[in-house]
This record gives sequence, structure tokens and C-alpha cells, in this order.
Amino acid sequence: MPAREYDLKGVASLTSTSNAPPGFDLPFVVQGPWDDPLVFPDPESLIRRSPASAQLLDAVKDRKTRDAVRSVLERLTGGAPKPAAPDAAVPAPASAPAAVGDAKPN
Repeated sequence: MPAREYDLKGVASLTSTSNAPPGFDLPFVVQGPWDDPLVFPDPESLIRRSPASAQLLDAVKDRKTRDAVRSVLERLTGGAPKPAAPDAAVPAPASAPAAVGDAKPN
């Protein structure tokens, strides 16, 4: 409270009648100062609710599985990022030859 900032999560539900079960739920987050809060969908909650991602999320909690998934992704994407090679020192030419028409009058 002293910081006067929001950090809340909630669920907005769309219903057709007061006694009907929710037809659609949207998890959301409210963050930021009291004067200008941001309200946006909660991506973490949406991912966790997705049947397609639930198995993957459970799998990556295990260290061995997480390392195996990382290894497969690295192979598919060409490997882990490699450190940048140091630039080879390229000697600059002593003097560049003058182009035709660049001669200065005396």
C-alpha cells in the first residue's frame, strides 16, 4: 500500500444469465501505479489452462526432461548461440590510389 501500486490477478467471466455457468473466462492482471494502472490478459494463466501446453509445462518442471527439450530445440535451431568471434585485425592500406578525375589542380 505505501508504494500505491497494483499487482493483482483476477478472472473476468462472461455469462448469459445470472444462474448459468460462465461461458468464457479471461484471466487478467492489473499492475502499475494507482493513477495509471495497466490491465492486460494473464499469459501465464492462459498457457497453464491450455490443454496443448499443459503436458509440456509439466514435463519441463523435471530437470532431465527440461534438458532434453532444450537439447532438441538447440538441434532444431542450429545449436546454442555461439560467442562472437574476435575481429581479425585487417591492416588499412597505406594510401588509397586517387581515382581518375580526383586530381587537384596545383
